[in-house]
Amino acid sequence: MLKVFIPSKNRAAQLHLLLESLKVNLLDSVSLDIYVLYKSTSLEYECGYQKLIRDSPLSVAWAREENFSDQFKDQLRTSEHICLFTDDCIFYRPYETSIQQTLNFIEDDVWCFSWRLGFNTTQQFYVTKSQQPSLDDLGYSYFGLDYSKDNGFIKWNWKIRNAYENYGYSCSWDGHIYRGHDLWNFCKDHSLVNPRHFESIMAEPTAFRQQITRKMMVASQKSHVIVNTVNCCQDPPIGAGLFFPTSLEEMNNRYLSDYVIDLNNFDFSDVIGCHDELPVKWRKV
Repeated sequence: MLKVFIPSKNRAAQLHLLLESLKVNLLDSVSLDIYVLYKSTSLEYECGYQKLIRDSPLSVAWAREENFSDQFKDQLRTSEHICLFTDDCIFYRPYETSIQQTLNFIEDDVWCFSWRLGFNTTQQFYVTKSQQPSLDDLGYSYFGLDYSKDNGFIKWNWKIRNAYENYGYSCSWDGHIYRGHDLWNFCKDHSLVNPRHFESIMAEPTAFRQQITRKMMVASQKSHVIVNTVNCCQDPPIGAGLFFPTSLEEMNNRYLSDYVIDLNNFDFSDVIGCHDELPVKWRKV
């Protein structure tokens, strides 16, 4: 089993989409031990989560957020491997390798396995269309059992990359799998405010990033996870919803009216980065 940790705030509809996409596209989804830490700031958002708890596409252990830092660290401390997602992630295309085989890829020199990275994820920021050096520029090797174009795996040295570019980012919440004790050792003495705070600590070039000795990352040749940044639930807020804004309130109201975000109505034909804004369409259930 693979522990999956998903923090969620006021986004039951987007979390429903993530869980559905895992069920549809991760063919070994029964091997996931999913733990959702949720937070609602109004009665309406709470009703959204209660609806999702009843209608969840996958089996989930639900916990209301009381102390993010302690609850997150408890999961790290008790998990051999842990995968981190945010609730606006989408597992957008099929992944046919078993969870156990995927975990076997995390060998001694491998820091993490990534579902969000691949040869295709060269766009660093979807707003400016800025690019980062491709894996071809700085080197990679083939990895695993199947080296075919669609199902092979790649391995590269993330420590020679810039700390804030996709291929060099040491701690992502967008579908990276880690050893639980690796993350626990780095954060056990810190009080963590939220996922973004944890990411910023782990990415700091002269502190934790420098201390990590496992220098390799592994991923499929093409990514499987994308973050659809059509809104923001963080405080303070970050840029989101610049092209296809869909408010938290609007999404929650639609979800409470028995609509769900339609996984089959996204265009995933040209995914070139880890984040984008994709127009949301709904279906009645």
